[in-house]
Amino acid sequence: MRLLALCIVILFIIPVVHAQEITKIHIEKKQPLPKVEGALMAGFSSVDITPPPTLPSGARSLTGKKHMKGFRTRLKCRTFCIRDAKGTSVALVQMDLAFGSLIMHHEIASRIAEETDIPLANIVLTSTHTHSGPTGFLSNNFFNTNAGAADGFEPTLYEFLTSRITQSILNAHKNMKPARLATGMIEINGYTRNRAIVPYANNKGNETLDPTDPELVFKAINPWMYMIRLDVESDGKYLPIGAFSTFSIHGTGVGTSVDVFNGDVFAYAQRDLEWQIQQQYQTPWEPIHAFSNGTEGDIAPNMPYYRKDGAKEKKVIPLDWLAARKIGQGIGAKAWELFEELGDQLESDIRIKVAARELDILEHNEVDGIAISQHPCTGACTMSGAYENRSALAPFIRDGSRKTRRKQPSKRPQLEGQGVKKLFFGRLYKKAFPTQSFPSRVMFQLVQIDDMLLVPLPWEVTITAGERMTQAIKNAYKDAGQPIPQYISISSVANDYMCYATTPEEYAIQHYEGSQTIYGNNTVPYITSHLNHLASDLCNQGILSEFPDEWNVELKTKHRYPKGQTQLGQREILQLPKYVAEKKNGLVTKESYWSVKWTDKLPSEIALDQPLVIMEKSTDGKEWIPFNVSIQPMDDEGYDIEVRMESKNKKFATYKAKWYNPEMETSQFYRFRILPRDEKQEVLYSPPFHTPEMK
Repeated sequence: MRLLALCIVILFIIPVVHAQEITKIHIEKKQPLPKVEGALMAGFSSVDITPPPTLPSGARSLTGKKHMKGFRTRLKCRTFCIRDAKGTSVALVQMDLAFGSLIMHHEIASRIAEETDIPLANIVLTSTHTHSGPTGFLSNNFFNTNAGAADGFEPTLYEFLTSRITQSILNAHKNMKPARLATGMIEINGYTRNRAIVPYANNKGNETLDPTDPELVFKAINPWMYMIRLDVESDGKYLPIGAFSTFSIHGTGVGTSVDVFNGDVFAYAQRDLEWQIQQQYQTPWEPIHAFSNGTEGDIAPNMPYYRKDGAKEKKVIPLDWLAARKIGQGIGAKAWELFEELGDQLESDIRIKVAARELDILEHNEVDGIAISQHPCTGACTMSGAYENRSALAPFIRDGSRKTRRKQPSKRPQLEGQGVKKLFFGRLYKKAFPTQSFPSRVMFQLVQIDDMLLVPLPWEVTITAGERMTQAIKNAYKDAGQPIPQYISISSVANDYMCYATTPEEYAIQHYEGSQTIYGNNTVPYITSHLNHLASDLCNQGILSEFPDEWNVELKTKHRYPKGQTQLGQREILQLPKYVAEKKNGLVTKESYWSVKWTDKLPSEIALDQPLVIMEKSTDGKEWIPFNVSIQPMDDEGYDIEVRMESKNKKFATYKAKWYNPEMETSQFYRFRILPRDEKQEVLYSPPFHTPEMK
């Protein structure tokens, strides 16, 4: 154990105390354009935010990948801009990222101010919390160091994401049309499980629950999907542009061994609804499903490894795309059911109200007599990882053991307000991660659209914590004599990232989620009181915006974005199309696929945010056409095409495209079409191939 402890110090603590380059960011608050009154208007946009290969993955620190190799399901930013008849405009943004970023939020608000009527307070950045996205764009040093597989703020990635998301809002705002919308919710069971059942059972009111009951993990969930459906006028009739929805499920379905960027289970539910809408309504545009996370703090995808006895633990989830696909498509089918139900409820007479307040919670650490710690920290149990994503240290650092939880709250000043939480190498920890390295600025925000109240929060909120927050908001509406919104949807990891929000009872157990509640055991009561006050202000004032005039941050920087200039003539195919058959390995089925390998530009110039691979078929080998399998187009916009970098040198890189789960007709020939990356390149085609059974 002493050797293990020394290794931990060397690997995870000492590297963060050395001097680093600093990026200074200054943002000024700007006033948007004046309000525009009239009819209900809505616009939408989708932009690609898939980063290049070689960047590290986000959300997983000890179990992530330092060099992601490509993508399977592109990362997207989907945006709806909505303006009510009185001129109140909002931007609802959904990102296929692990979390939001407060500096990114404010920078985007500053950039769009001169071209839109959307104020800073009315921008909502929600996320899927996929654990297979990039990292290094947050507003504080602690999570830029610890919320990903590699440390440091990456300024080029930050600018790439910020500019793309900004463009998505501008596009959506520019194409606004007369609109109708409807709100609703639907119950979804069978696809999620509670991954922190012992802390859940410790909550007040759950005393009779048995955490060893194998069925309890499937019942202790938030089963509700919330949705806003939007239709706009087109040639004298209204057609759907898509939906904004939330559902509570961690973006951890495909497993820790994944080495390509992807949207996890969300990607399937997003795309299936988008394709279904376009097919059903024959829209002249490609609709969007802006699907983001809810109260996912203790909710995991119900992968097959848990179904046998409900409590079986696997240290690491193996890579299982088919299981993630089944979950995502199941959720997508329920989303379609809700979307269709809302078709008869569309209306244009709706009102938008927004209240937002930014606070430095280190300076304002008390509300209604409830104080959070002024010494933020993560606990020892953080090192073991979450239940379905255990690290190699899990056997040595067990949930709720004496190594992670004190018998009594510490009396040490630097742990005041942290209750029974135990630090790992306390003095070294505090030296490596001083208080000022943690996030402290919080944007509390409420956005009411008709009878749907959106509650974006930067924490990973557990389901019981979310229930208490919801009740506090309802109490504020009731006390103000205002109708309580029919739907109250909390979005975790929105606008920024503040780690977990567990109830005092959950926190006291000091499992992973409690150890990651950085502001101590009063975190949820503190948030709940602030939401109660903000809801009261929303009821009494209708519109509220309280922000500083400027922001300044200094971030420790690591430049990881790929560089280099390609020196390559014409691209060429290096490998004939190759077929690999399906293979079963216990509960996991490894998918069949066809692949092709070719030479192309370096990662710095490959532009994975642009279309690259399209499958084509032909009956005679002369006339070739793109094609669909069911409603899925067979190209890299879908979820069965993977693009990965195999190798690189100083002049060029080698890539491989895989077509997974190929459904092929014996009478057809098939080929990969690889699009050019600039005007000098020509389209590259693989040699034709056919089904393995065809002679």
